[in-house]
Amino acid sequence: MHRIILALLSVILFSCSRNKTQFEILGAVDKAIEGNICIRDESDSILTAKITDGYFKFTGNLEHTERFVMFWESDLQKRSYYIFDFFVEPGSVTELSLNADTIDYSTAKGCFTQDKYNELNGEINRVKQEWITTLEKSNNNKVDQKKLGEFYGDKINNIEMKFINENPNNFISPYLLYRKIGILNASEISNIFKLFSPDLALSKYYKLVSDKLKSTEVAEVGKKIINFKLEDENGELIDYYDATRGKLVLVDLWFSACPPCRRANKNLAKLYDSYREKGFEIVSISVDKNHSEWKKSIVDDKMIWINLIDKNRDSEFFRYYNTNHFPTTYLVDRNGIIIDKNPDIERIKDILTNELGE
Repeated sequence: MHRIILALLSVILFSCSRNKTQFEILGAVDKAIEGNICIRDESDSILTAKITDGYFKFTGNLEHTERFVMFWESDLQKRSYYIFDFFVEPGSVTELSLNADTIDYSTAKGCFTQDKYNELNGEINRVKQEWITTLEKSNNNKVDQKKLGEFYGDKINNIEMKFINENPNNFISPYLLYRKIGILNASEISNIFKLFSPDLALSKYYKLVSDKLKSTEVAEVGKKIINFKLEDENGELIDYYDATRGKLVLVDLWFSACPPCRRANKNLAKLYDSYREKGFEIVSISVDKNHSEWKKSIVDDKMIWINLIDKNRDSEFFRYYNTNHFPTTYLVDRNGIIIDKNPDIERIKDILTNELGE
């Protein structure tokens, strides 16, 4: 009881003394456990807190509402891990209830934006639960499962789109729209983006959507691919135009913890072996943050072509060709013109056969 009273007093004292940009995140764990918990903000800065007697705390300053991601420090070295995301407003106190067994089942409250996010996720989770219940009755029929996936996927998409249209001033909306990149076409994204308040312009996701819209001027079929420079696995800076001049090129965006990317790498290795001497080149650009995992994957997948890395996604290339769907590929002709986007392996093979011969 004393701990609860002290925690409440801490919140009250902090509320009285903090300025308009300060925030505090107070966390409680649902079971006795030790360890460090981390949060990542929209600038990819990571804060770490130690769990003591079932509690942890973060403090900092914000100029605008941001989406935070929470995860275990021990998961940082893993290829993939579960996270819990939530929104924090400047001057707010956020209360987190950490589910130690399944972190993505944690809960948060403390500001208007997070309250709206809780309402949205509650609606989506009800659809997901209905989806799971229906799947259990499908008797593993793959055709039925595919139809169910499309049906419930559309229901979730409609919920998110309704939220965006009804909340153009909410910081959640640019994040949701960013996740629609690759699902909606550029015109649809542009029409929704115009609804957003200028007050959202500081949001990471507002900027990402804005960059994506600008990229439609250069990243579409029929446009000339821009030049860029990135480091290869040996730390050498590679000039794209110099490395690919006169060749038919597949530009491939991927990362090592992406299963579809890894499967695609193996198929591309066979194709590259057949056409490399005829004027075909592959330029794979990884967004891996861990160089060791990236280099290991290159060896494991027999990627003997040009391999570059853009771990912070801040290069000239990602400014125009940013994506949140992996792998993403561009097939580029000998004159540097994009002739196809995300072609499947058979389509690539047909083009290579027509352009370079059997």
